Amino acid sequence: MQYTFHYHSNGSFLLTGEYLVSEGSQAIVLPLKLGQTLVIKPIDKNLLVWEDVYNEETLFKAVFSTDQFDIIESTDGEEAFFVGVVLKKAMAQLASLSSLPGHYIKAMHNYSPHMDPGTRSALIASIAEWFNINPFRLNQAVAKDAGYGIACARSSKPILYRKVDQYHDYNPIPIDLPFKNNIYFVYTEDETDFSEKREKVKHSGNLPTIFSEVREINEHIIKSRSLEEFEQALLDYEQLFSRVMNEKSFQERKFSDFSGVIKPLITTNSQFLLVTWKGTREELREYFVPYNLQTLYQWDELIKNE
Repeated sequence: MQYTFHYHSNGSFLLTGEYLVSEGSQAIVLPLKLGQTLVIKPIDKNLLVWEDVYNEETLFKAVFSTDQFDIIESTDGEEAFFVGVVLKKAMAQLASLSSLPGHYIKAMHNYSPHMDPGTRSALIASIAEWFNINPFRLNQAVAKDAGYGIACARSSKPILYRKVDQYHDYNPIPIDLPFKNNIYFVYTEDETDFSEKREKVKHSGNLPTIFSEVREINEHIIKSRSLEEFEQALLDYEQLFSRVMNEKSFQERKFSDFSGVIKPLITTNSQFLLVTWKGTREELREYFVPYNLQTLYQWDELIKNE
């Protein structure tokens, strides 16, 4: 009998801690209802066949060898290279295994692939579960990032996350926002090179004081009982981040006439905006029409908080 395995991993947003979390800051991470499911089943061929699918459409397909995961054929060389690296690094952590049996793997996305809400972290987490290895260790071998996406991949609630050296400290947090219907997420489609900002954080100086301020702001966000308290905490964070970056806040630079609060949320290659808004959804959509930003969600449509 052939068995089919399913491994699901969430995407995630950093609500606070962008760039700072890599240096040891505490961060609030939000698990998403957007994510990726690996469906894996054995096949008789001595090959690993990989297919990325969204809305029943094949986005990417590749065939690998089952020992060194060499690319035999693919429709996207860059993506095939990344998948092959993850598989190879996972195999390297299993000294007793020199090759895999043949498998067909379907990576199913429940979001448009252009959004990329932590796609690669979700993939690493699912492969680690399949291989029954430590996902943080695999992530360190592949991505070398802070690992918050790995921590949130299986979480059904927002988490407080902090990485110190090789230790990952994370716990679910009770975020219950009575005003959550006033919180939206807007997809911007922007692709940004974040390396310059990361370097600014590294050389900003006095990181312990900055980290202490972030922890205080996080506490205010978690305990917010009104939209005004939540907005003030976001503004405090954006002011702190502006000082670290030595530049005006994102909202001042991009949306200075907006009546609510706008905070950018960094994903792997793109941006979402967290937006607070007291009007109707249609009024909010109309505001963003001149910016050609029309993909928006309310809090409960995106955030897991079970």
